[in-house]
Amino acid sequence: MKLWMLTAFIMTTLYMAILAESNKSKEIVNIEEVEVLYKKGDFYIARDKNLYGVLNLKNELIIPFEYKEIYLYKNSDGIVKNKKNKYLSIKDKKKIEIEKIYPSISDYLVYEKNEKFGTIRLRDLKIHKNIFNEIEIEDSRYLVASKYENKYIIVDVEEDNFEDSGVEFDYIERIGKETFIAGTDEIGKYAFIYKKFENITEEKYDDIIFLSNVDYIGVESDSYDLLNYKGEVRVSFKKNEFKILKDKLILIKDGQEKEYKIGEKKL
Repeated sequence: MKLWMLTAFIMTTLYMAILAESNKSKEIVNIEEVEVLYKKGDFYIARDKNLYGVLNLKNELIIPFEYKEIYLYKNSDGIVKNKKNKYLSIKDKKKIEIEKIYPSISDYLVYEKNEKFGTIRLRDLKIHKNIFNEIEIEDSRYLVASKYENKYIIVDVEEDNFEDSGVEFDYIERIGKETFIAGTDEIGKYAFIYKKFENITEEKYDDIIFLSNVDYIGVESDSYDLLNYKGEVRVSFKKNEFKILKDKLILIKDGQEKEYKIGEKKL
């Protein structure tokens, strides 16, 4: 056989193989027969007989029902736990040396290894070191964590390496997706925190009241501050000078009323 004929034959064979693979029909799953748990990007995470798999929007089976856990990012990569209790990356099946992932639908996961906690960023499977004694499990890139007993910080899982802000508290409580209140035993009051200490008020409030995901009231004795989602003061007033309706706060001074909209901004 001449060289050009052999080359043509090989190219045709490869083309036909690729075409056959691309036309290979995927298994269609009857969603009445499985448990569809939630949607992630263009995919559904589903369960069948206590094993997990992934469907696309056409109900085609993308990842078979053979995993004990699945943590999917919206581009179809992520982490699975196989029947041997080993964690693997979805795309290249590379083994991930961790002991336990705490179940979550977030893009930011918490794992445990050697009795310490670390985080995983699903977007690129970035695994941060397990350096924390405690860490919260929440659908947010900003998490409350503790490296030392009774001292708490906020970490940003989008950072490649956690940078120490130098700010720590005796207690931190989440009140929104990116907002927190915190304080020290010495002062015994609350500061309002936005993100990883991007903005932080004085530790001066007796209480901070949630109105919406972007509006809060800071209570300081008989004085009140209407705060935005960054903790910035929109207006200050006294206890007997306001009333709250469904979507507005109304200040009443000298017989005059002024309205402040609540919940206008969506995060």
